[in-house]
Amino acid sequence: MMPRKRKPVLERVRLSDVLPLVDEYGNEICNRDYSLQVNIDYVDELARSFGPSGEPDEEVKLVRDGDVYRVKAGNSRVRAMKQLGTEECWAVIDPEDTVQSVLETVVRTNVKKKYEPAEESRFVQQLALFGDDEYVGAVARIGAESAGRLRRGAALAGERAQQVCMEQLMAAADFEDRPEYAEEILGAAEGSWRSVAGELARRKRADEAEAALRARAAELGIAVVDELPDGLRYAGRCDDADGLEAAYMAAAAG
Repeated sequence: MMPRKRKPVLERVRLSDVLPLVDEYGNEICNRDYSLQVNIDYVDELARSFGPSGEPDEEVKLVRDGDVYRVKAGNSRVRAMKQLGTEECWAVIDPEDTVQSVLETVVRTNVKKKYEPAEESRFVQQLALFGDDEYVGAVARIGAESAGRLRRGAALAGERAQQVCMEQLMAAADFEDRPEYAEEILGAAEGSWRSVAGELARRKRADEAEAALRARAAELGIAVVDELPDGLRYAGRCDDADGLEAAYMAAAAG
C-alpha cells in the first residue's frame, strides 16, 4: 500500500523564523530581485493593502526546514509584513514539499504580479536542474524545443544567464555554431537585442547562400573570382545554388 500523503496544515508562525528558499550552496532561489524599483513598489503596495492586523488575506505557503521555514509562495507578502513590523502570521505548511516542487509552483503560477523577464528566466533555468527539456517545457509551458534552446543559450551565456531573459538566451542558442554572433546577442541591450539578432540571422543566411554557391560552382568546375577580370563582362546572374548549372549553360550559350 502506498503511504498516505500528509495534508498541508495551517499554523501560526513567527516571521523572524521565515526565510527565503535557498539552494545547496546557500543562494536564494524562487525569489524576486528586490533591488528593482518595480518590485520595491510592489511590496509597498502590498503593505498598504493589508488590514489592521498587518497580515494579507491570503496566507503565505511555507516549507519546514529544521527550526525555520522557507517560503514556497508569498515572498513579497512576507517582506511587506516585515516592513510593517508584523511579528506573526498564519501560514500554510505542506510537509511534502521539496525544492523541486516549489520551483514548479513558481513557474506555473506566474500570473498575479508577473515576474520580470530576467527573473522568470532564472526560475526556469533553476527548474532545468531537476529534469530534461520535456519536463521543463511542460512545466513552463514553452515546449521541449524552446526549453532545449534555453538550456543551450544559458550555457553560452555562462554566469550572465541569470540576468538575461529567456527569449534572448534562445536567440543566442540559434547561433551556437557562431560564438561571435551569439556573443553579440548576449551583449546587446534589452531594447536592441531583437534587431541585432535579426540582422545576424540575415547575415548568416547570406553567408550560407554564398557558401552553397561556391560549393556548387566547384562541383561544376566553374572558377570563382571575387572581382571581374579585365576583358570579361557579366553574362548572367544566379543567386541560387540549385539553379547555377542552368544559369551557367544559358550564359555560355549566349
